[in-house]
Amino acid sequence: MQSAVSSANGAAILTLTAPTDATKRRAFDALHWSYSATPTGGRLQITSGSQPSYDVDITAGGPGYLAFPPSFRGQAGQTVVVTLAAGGASVVGKVNVPNDWVE
Repeated sequence: MQSAVSSANGAAILTLTAPTDATKRRAFDALHWSYSATPTGGRLQITSGSQPSYDVDITAGGPGYLAFPPSFRGQAGQTVVVTLAAGGASVVGKVNVPNDWVE
């Protein structure tokens, strides 16, 4: 399991490091997030390489979940970064990838 927790009004950034083999990809099948209260400007973004691959607004506090059947696959040889944007004044964010692998 990989996890990241923000400070109050900070982004939670989870980095899945690039595979050592440039022909391989980082992959995962689900992610979980939460905000400690209703966020202002809540957003979840997944990037691999220089282009955003997934981007969604989050408008409520508490937990959320995304499943990627069969899996979310990053670009070959690239890092995958999951960013839960800062939620506002005293809001703390958390993001978790329960299961990730290289393929």
